[in-house]
Amino acid sequence: MRASASFEKVVAGVFGAWVLLAICLQTWGVLSRNVLSWSTAWLDDLQRLNFIWLIWVLAAVAYGTRGLIRLDLLQSALTGRPRAYHAVSLGIAVFELIFGLSFTVLGARILQTHLGSGETTVAISLPVWVLTSGFVIGSLLISVFAARNVLREAGRLVTGAPVQHESEIAQEVDEALEAEPAPLPDDPDAASEDGDRRP
Repeated sequence: MRASASFEKVVAGVFGAWVLLAICLQTWGVLSRNVLSWSTAWLDDLQRLNFIWLIWVLAAVAYGTRGLIRLDLLQSALTGRPRAYHAVSLGIAVFELIFGLSFTVLGARILQTHLGSGETTVAISLPVWVLTSGFVIGSLLISVFAARNVLREAGRLVTGAPVQHESEIAQEVDEALEAEPAPLPDDPDAASEDGDRRP
């Protein structure tokens, strides 16, 4: 098993459990407020923390693992022209890098302000900089992944590497999940595992 695939599985497990916890907390907040008439002001602070961290960090991870929905009509039209395809991909990666760096700088300024002010949330006195750091970490991850994409696409543009559009994405997904091919219907081992359902 590749180290990167193992790391991705660990990250997916951790954030999957985190998302499940956030859903449970939100469900409890709705029930306690609307059914039991209990005050859950502390839950609002926790949910704000969950949402900021989960949205920004998971969006960065999804971007880095090519898990986001993308509009690639222009790239698809250029699959027969490798240099044009990689030039467009490089331009997109540069734009993404500028986006990530801009948000990282903005988040760092906000984080610095929160650290200096010592501001805390109302219900549980959680330092506000803890919430902001999720935004900064997510933006920084996007910048790192975008920089990797810039270097990769620049190398492909220089070498004129052939385009592997959809097959490349499918290969990356298969490698990440380490999907094993399903046995063929006429495979005797598969038939025996299925209870010898042959006529």
